[in-house]
Amino acid sequence: MNIKVVGTPVVYTNNAGGGPDELQAPAQAEAVMQLDAGVPVLAAWFAPLDNISDLPAIHHIACQPNGTTVDLIAGGEAGQRDARVRLTVYAAVGA
Repeated sequence: MNIKVVGTPVVYTNNAGGGPDELQAPAQAEAVMQLDAGVPVLAAWFAPLDNISDLPAIHHIACQPNGTTVDLIAGGEAGQRDARVRLTVYAAVGA
């Protein structure tokens, strides 16, 4: 098994982002961004890279393997403050 970085996207709330590699955590809902690993993904996870103090303002963030991609899932809550956190998303892939 090998570990691969599949992206460094930003997860943000409200109007604190919007670039091509950014995913909005919508209030009372979830949004999904697919990150291509190029090979079958066995497991996936993330680590905050910057603006870590904004992490508590984002209700939930998760990573799921989905074939050869990683689904980055983010969701928010009503009344959330503006926040943005850059993540490093990792995938465990077969040798």
